[in-house]
Amino acid sequence: MSLVRKAILAWLVSAVFIFSPLVQAEEIVVEISVSSTLSAERFSRNWPVHIYLAEPGSRVPLSSKTVQLDELPVSITLTDEDYVLPMFTLKGKEQLVLITKISSSGDPHKQGPEDYRQTSPAFSLNDQNRAAIEMVLEE
Repeated sequence: MSLVRKAILAWLVSAVFIFSPLVQAEEIVVEISVSSTLSAERFSRNWPVHIYLAEPGSRVPLSSKTVQLDELPVSITLTDEDYVLPMFTLKGKEQLVLITKISSSGDPHKQGPEDYRQTSPAFSLNDQNRAAIEMVLEE
């Protein structure tokens, strides 16, 4: 490798290292609560609540966390580190939706007759790749 190529490569590596903090990772603060209109007797308090972000029209989770129903209301932060599958992440997504599913089986992919699911309207991240969204689970 020529001296010029080595110098260019060294410059590129240092430029990436220096400027990488300027590009902030995606971060969405999510607040989930339950409305009084949603019957508490309908669910068991220890059922899991799957909270995830997806692209509008898709159910593929890009970032996901699970809490127990008795932990609501809850505030969590979803980031690119909370991916389910490494090929499906928040990076570069124009719009997102928040999906919350209360699951009787514990499996976010199975749909039971007692399960409950709610999807938010589509939203975008701001210039700093941040967003905050509130969801009230209701009938």
